[in-house]
Amino acid sequence: MLRKFSVNKILTFLSVMILNIVLFNNLSEPRICFAQEPGTVGDPLVSKSYIDQFFKFRSMVVSSAGKLNLNSGCLVVLKSGSLVFRAPKGKSLIDLTTGNEIHENTPIPLFHLILAPDSSACYLEARSLSMVMISGYHPPDGQTK
Repeated sequence: MLRKFSVNKILTFLSVMILNIVLFNNLSEPRICFAQEPGTVGDPLVSKSYIDQFFKFRSMVVSSAGKLNLNSGCLVVLKSGSLVFRAPKGKSLIDLTTGNEIHENTPIPLFHLILAPDSSACYLEARSLSMVMISGYHPPDGQTK
């Protein structure tokens, strides 16, 4: 017995069949993904330009008995010489290398990354000619960089 099918039913049936074929073929074939491995040069987790934006270190020389005023968020690395942290009682720096606090009248260790969390009258005093790498430093008014 032949059934009469309308054109709409035939078109719907063909559309569903074509859709199934397309979906089945796409799911069954292995695909090569061209994405870079995360954390590589092609797809870094953190880009160099992002880091450069926040960590623009520059070298400075602090003369013996000289002072280096610290701004809030300032980062310092002592490369040579000897610096002592001077601040009001209760203020401290953070040694990001070890995770310890540096309290007033404490020497700054060589090659440690030091963070000044606030700038209220905190400074580093040089006991000898010292070279530092510093980021986030703005000299007081009237002083040159």
